[in-house]
Amino acid sequence: MRRVRDLPWLTAGLVATALWLSLLPGAAESLEYRRAAVDAGEWWRPITGQLVHWTARMTLVDLGAVLLLGAALEPRSRGRLALVLATAGLAIGAALHVVTTDVDRYRGSSGLGAALLAALVAASAVSERPVVRRLALAVAALFVVKVVVESTAAAPLAAGPMPDGVRVLAGVHVLGAVAGVSWGIDRAALRRRGRRMPTATVGIHGVPAGAREVD
Repeated sequence: MRRVRDLPWLTAGLVATALWLSLLPGAAESLEYRRAAVDAGEWWRPITGQLVHWTARMTLVDLGAVLLLGAALEPRSRGRLALVLATAGLAIGAALHVVTTDVDRYRGSSGLGAALLAALVAASAVSERPVVRRLALAVAALFVVKVVVESTAAAPLAAGPMPDGVRVLAGVHVLGAVAGVSWGIDRAALRRRGRRMPTATVGIHGVPAGAREVD
């Protein structure tokens, strides 16, 4: 029973729901973020717009990333996964309507994927295994490169061609990453690692005992 509980049910449910909505005729138009509709009272669109997509390839890329990253994070803590998704979803939704005032329509789950990736990187960055920490830093560097390239080209690297007028909002990925890092850091592991760090014995003139002072 424990193994069944540890399965990534939350991630699977989210991805299945988003996939169904993306394939359901007319659902994308009804759920996408649309500024005029939100101003008219359809307040849910900034959130539901993150569950639908522009193209089939975009659907597979975005939801595939969410599935893989969520399945890796959920066994560590389902509660933390929920906090990452909720924080990122609300922050991105609010920014779409309040900050990016030149955006009239939006679809895509890439911001949620960025949040999950950042949460995993943050959790791995305090690992006791050096190889895991180095891998986390490498992934973080690749993410930064991806954001810079997509910002310059205004086109996604993996999701393929977009309809006319659709461009990448790199700020969505950055905001998702900030939300992921805020909940992804395992503060208990960080404190444990801090307590285990060796301390040097200080001798005369503040030089560690056994070391030579060089003029």
